[in-house]
Amino acid sequence: MSSEGSNNETSTVVRAAQLLEMFTAEHPELSLSALTSRLGYNKATTYRLAQTLVSVGYLEQDEATRAYRLGLALIRLGQVASANSDVRSRALEQMARLRDTFGETVYLLVTRDDRSVCIERLEGTKPIRDLSATPGDAFPLFVGAGGIAMLATMSDAERSRILDAGELGPEERRTIETQLLDCTTRGYETAAGDIQAGAGAVAAPIFDDAGELAGALSMGGARQQIIDRRDELGQAVAEAARLATRRATDRAEGMRR
Repeated sequence: MSSEGSNNETSTVVRAAQLLEMFTAEHPELSLSALTSRLGYNKATTYRLAQTLVSVGYLEQDEATRAYRLGLALIRLGQVASANSDVRSRALEQMARLRDTFGETVYLLVTRDDRSVCIERLEGTKPIRDLSATPGDAFPLFVGAGGIAMLATMSDAERSRILDAGELGPEERRTIETQLLDCTTRGYETAAGDIQAGAGAVAAPIFDDAGELAGALSMGGARQQIIDRRDELGQAVAEAARLATRRATDRAEGMRR
């Protein structure tokens, strides 16, 4: 295969990936015109890419509106990626324990490209429960208890870089810096209404066997219920995160024996 042909194929793959990334929780369906506008490609190129992705199941097209949405093939791939996640495998037991003990929804988050990404959610059992995030949702690291819990573990330089990029106002930045200090002191973070009005959450970081940040456990529920029990819930989440970290350490030591 010629170098030119290889480059063209690579370019097509990159364009297809860019097209898929246009779909978000806020925009789960997009028309051909919307995709063309967002991507900056001509309509014919966008159409060919979209129809190719439909043919392999990565996109679906609504028969009535002709709008596109992500296909079931991507859900299967996402499940494989999530199932193979080391942090997920070590955290699930603790997530289930928290959910069963308190009846609240429990989330597992990781950092990707300076964002907090939900990779697992165990839905709570209470009649009124928090469903602020679904697997795949991403938020700035300085938004939400889970993001703050992970950001608090980073170096001063790394925190400053991320906050600078967020273009925060002076008061907002001071509030976040206070949250980071409190989280470092307590070992867990509490947030209310950051992601969804009326919801609150507590979160604590998880580390891998090398002591590096692996993710965060977050437990969310009705705002007032979380605020009223913030110390109890925060300590429980922090302990669950410690146990998930210890499991990774124990497994690493076992492999070295």
